[in-house]
Amino acid sequence: MLKAALPLAANGAPLARPLAQARCRSEAPTQAVLLLIATLLLLRLFAMAWLPLMDTTEARYAEVGRKMLELGDWITPWHDYGVAFWAKPPLSFWLTAASMKLFGVNEFAARLPHFLCMVIVAAACGHLAATRRDTSPLAAIGMLAGAALSLVAAGAVMTDAALVVGTTLALWGLWQALQGPRRRTGNALLFAGLAIGLLAKGPLVLVLVGLPTAAWAVCTRQVRRVMTDVPWIAGMAATVACAGWWYLAAELKTPGFIDYFIVGEHWHRFVTPGWSGDRYGFAHAFPLGTIWLFALASTLPWPLVLLAAAFTPRAARPDDAGADADARSWQIYLACWSLAPMVFFTVARNIILPYALPALPPMALLAGQWLRRRVGTERIHAWVAAGLALSTAGALALVITVRLRHATDLGCRFRVASLASAPAGRRQPCLPERHTLRRHPSRASFKPFSGEAGSLRRPGTRWRLGDPAHSVRSPTTEGPHRSVLRID
Repeated sequence: MLKAALPLAANGAPLARPLAQARCRSEAPTQAVLLLIATLLLLRLFAMAWLPLMDTTEARYAEVGRKMLELGDWITPWHDYGVAFWAKPPLSFWLTAASMKLFGVNEFAARLPHFLCMVIVAAACGHLAATRRDTSPLAAIGMLAGAALSLVAAGAVMTDAALVVGTTLALWGLWQALQGPRRRTGNALLFAGLAIGLLAKGPLVLVLVGLPTAAWAVCTRQVRRVMTDVPWIAGMAATVACAGWWYLAAELKTPGFIDYFIVGEHWHRFVTPGWSGDRYGFAHAFPLGTIWLFALASTLPWPLVLLAAAFTPRAARPDDAGADADARSWQIYLACWSLAPMVFFTVARNIILPYALPALPPMALLAGQWLRRRVGTERIHAWVAAGLALSTAGALALVITVRLRHATDLGCRFRVASLASAPAGRRQPCLPERHTLRRHPSRASFKPFSGEAGSLRRPGTRWRLGDPAHSVRSPTTEGPHRSVLRID
């Protein structure tokens, strides 16, 4: 009786099985995207623990966080004992130090907070996509997670992931404050994001939020609305109260910080080619406009995927959700948000690849919109899965390559893991600075805990190093490093 009641196909068979098969086929790309995102997350977590900290940024910033934990000084980051680190505000170092306190002093603990920062950014990106009918949240998250720079930033010890949390929350909040139903929440997100950015990277966040806001207001003729609908005076007062206290405390504790950080790091670093005032590294000197090439490289493999999609037939029933005024305003907002970092850094020579990171969330949203209109709702996840497969393969190859290079005799990064002959009570893992030893590996340097200093001075002390193991002899003091270990 039940079988007779089912619709029949042309050959007289029930249609239930073909319908179920069609449903499984339509869900397969979505499941593939979810599986590939989970694979990327697990691979990144594994790499965070398996790979040594990379020279020079990761090692330096992780060591600053370790010193913060060791010294108990949560105001002044320290580059070396007695040498303040004025190059960056403390938020990233606070997170690193707190993670080390919870999980121990190791690579995974140093990287974990930055991974979580990118998870927050991806969640915000997905929430923004979910509020729009013309964007797939899963596609937006997948395109952000699969971008090359996102994979690097999600677990690298840098200040950029915390900055992107600030810019993403601020510009998400601004849109809600102007267009969404929860305007009070939007205002809170806007000014909380600005405070986070000020503590993560400094006044740069004001440019990365203010520039796209002004551009969108002019393009959509909503300057007056932006000025009147957002409580700028009260909000900025709250932002200064949340972040400004640290700037004052840092200047009082180590006079000269404001001059170096504001004038040096926020003017000479970007304007003066080959700036020689950098106390902690060296200035880069790239041709003007290099940031656009960095932005292209940071989004790989998605430019290749979108280019391939552009040469495929358009979906039979194109999505016209972008025809209304609100959707056009949203697209302009995303475009201004995406272009702001590149426009600002176009005239800068002293730049690095992570400067393009704040543009990735809006780029993922824009790319997801375009891809959905191009290939249709039914096929978008298949295209995203293809891009994620490329990202996963590339990430796996990179992890294996870096690990194999670390394990070779020449060109390796030696890692001091623990004191092999120290008393049991002093066998604390110490976090070294990594140095690439190219032709003649003879030395590696690290910053030990103060409790291990006595063991360092004992002749013939053996240390357990990264593969392969080496004996360390005659610890000495040289340059800015506390101890230099001569390796057999």
